[in-house]
Amino acid sequence: MKKEDIIIIRITSAAILLAALALILLFGAQSGLFYRYIEMMNNNEYSNMAGSAYNVAFFNGVNTIYTFLFDLTLYTTIIGAMGLLLKLKGVSSIAVCGAVSSVVTGFYIVFVYILENNVLLHKAASYIYLHEAGNYLDGERILHAKVIIVGVVLIIIGILAIMIIKSSNVKKIYSYSSSYKHTGLIAMLPVFYGCIFMEIVKKLLLEYVIGIKEQSGQVYSILTQHYFEGIPLFHIKLIWVVLISAIAIVLVNRFVRRFQINKTVIGIFFALAYIVQIVFILVNPPRLFGYLSFDEHICDMVDSSNAAYMIMYALDVVFVSILTAVCLKDNYSHKKILITIAIHFVISILAVMGLGFIGISAIFAGCAAANLVALISFFYTANIRAGHH
Repeated sequence: MKKEDIIIIRITSAAILLAALALILLFGAQSGLFYRYIEMMNNNEYSNMAGSAYNVAFFNGVNTIYTFLFDLTLYTTIIGAMGLLLKLKGVSSIAVCGAVSSVVTGFYIVFVYILENNVLLHKAASYIYLHEAGNYLDGERILHAKVIIVGVVLIIIGILAIMIIKSSNVKKIYSYSSSYKHTGLIAMLPVFYGCIFMEIVKKLLLEYVIGIKEQSGQVYSILTQHYFEGIPLFHIKLIWVVLISAIAIVLVNRFVRRFQINKTVIGIFFALAYIVQIVFILVNPPRLFGYLSFDEHICDMVDSSNAAYMIMYALDVVFVSILTAVCLKDNYSHKKILITIAIHFVISILAVMGLGFIGISAIFAGCAAANLVALISFFYTANIRAGHH
């Protein structure tokens, strides 16, 4: 067998392994691997000790870290597998990151399973979430045995994928080499930022600031958990927005390049469905009083806040999808991307923390303003300036 054939077989095998890791994450580990235990505790499906606030705090902390690992691993494994099969430039960094993050995710799952009843970890979580240390432990194991099986499988397949990718020397193959050395890493920036800030940090900040006032906390809970229940597309994880955007852009560049579609325009289409739903809900708002709350004041607060909340979320979707498009441009400066992300981060933090005393609608409006500033920055640097050259 020729050396070229062996390399092709190895690369194809690596792509298949990455795709298998993505499937294990989706159907085995799942994004709510630990969150469903929180829901079961909140529904009193465990004993009083096992379902205590201290145990809920522990699993909240575990789930926050897992959310980032899951999103990062899912993004890098899917894009890595597709990149290897389609011979995308600079895909080696993403493929390696996908395999490594799978191993890290697997070890994390095993780590949580083994140390589920560790006193120090529970006390640390209690200090962070409840500002006190409680001794909840009663020796009852909550996690199912299949959790550790999923973790071990991720570790084994991830290590095998790393070995195959490294032995194939993908970086040195002309088809996969990149003239722009940052391509592979820059393409991963959207998921890093989207997972760390927009899906984790902003959520924690909103819960902290809004939760200071009991009524505002109830409004936020209704908006995020009940008000949009059953409405398609709302509250879809941003990782799926990033993935769909990236796959659409790659396929456009690969198969329909002759149409010369502007990459940044692709992101706008993801907002259309949300805009239609915003108008529909504003014209036909769901009935709240008697269904979700008998407090007229809370119902009024939800009605006055839902528009700002929906606009903020729609702009989140547009921002992340356009961020993905800009990052996938080989000739786009990574410094401009980082500067825009930093500006968005600072303005969003100021909006959440600085506008908290005004009201929940002001917070959402401030976050929407941060999205608009970032979008204007992207369109200016990616399109207007490009037109002058």
